[in-house]
Amino acid sequence: MATASRRSSDSVGVAIPAYQHASFIAEAIESVLRQTRRPDQIVVVDDCSSDETYEVASSYSEVVALCNPKRLGPTATTGRAIDELRTDFVAVHDGDDRMKPRRLELQVAAMLADEGLRVVGGRVQPINSTGDLIDVPTGTPGSHLVEDWLSKGMLCGGSALLLRAPVISHDRRLTWASDWKFVIDNLAPDGRSEVLQEVVVEYRRHARSVTASHRAQGLSDHVRMSELLASELPDQKLRRLAQLRRDEARTRLAAELWRQHEYRGAAANLCQSVVESRGRVALSLGQRSFQRLSQSRAGAD
Repeated sequence: MATASRRSSDSVGVAIPAYQHASFIAEAIESVLRQTRRPDQIVVVDDCSSDETYEVASSYSEVVALCNPKRLGPTATTGRAIDELRTDFVAVHDGDDRMKPRRLELQVAAMLADEGLRVVGGRVQPINSTGDLIDVPTGTPGSHLVEDWLSKGMLCGGSALLLRAPVISHDRRLTWASDWKFVIDNLAPDGRSEVLQEVVVEYRRHARSVTASHRAQGLSDHVRMSELLASELPDQKLRRLAQLRRDEARTRLAAELWRQHEYRGAAANLCQSVVESRGRVALSLGQRSFQRLSQSRAGAD
């Protein structure tokens, strides 16, 4: 698929995780094949679908189609697809979404124009199960540091990401939701990202999507992501931001569990969020009091 005129330093691969996407995977692949900047490699990994997702994907000669030996979830499936790519840039694209025709052209051009960029995203247009446009495009265009992703959350959809190799694969300690930590891991400690003004992906919302089907599990992963970042990030300010995101994620998880009538789990997460928040406030007040006491004693001496 590579062209002879292309420089060897700008090859791009597309990693497509898929599960129960037989109705959508052909559209997803064909939207990649229609790119104005053709990819050099396309890998689809099917997560043990019971429908014909794998058969449809493997029918395309331009695609390397693989199937997990057992159900692993979207995080490990995406990671496996990324691991199979041998390209300078890696585009992540979900098996039920559609790329806009100029996505790879625009994102690769942004990367080549600025060697300091680690991640390039773009705005995302929601569509329904039949492909009709719904709602307004999402995303926060502009240049963003890791601090912005920590304080504001996902600034563009995970299916709209292009990363510079070598890529840190999705954290396999998470199962259902890892895009946010994926971005931060690839940016930390001082990398830069760019979210393009252009809509680069049409993101499909449907009843069987991972987001809809595993909302509570995904929010649990958001709590876990925040805890991992709060313990792993080298900078104290960044760790503090991760702790704040953890409290927010716990509250959102509590609300979802309450909606699902899992009241005990909702109460436990809400209480944990309050305890952790107040604990940090108490610790901060204690440290300030100790500092003032130390200063006053030093002055008396």
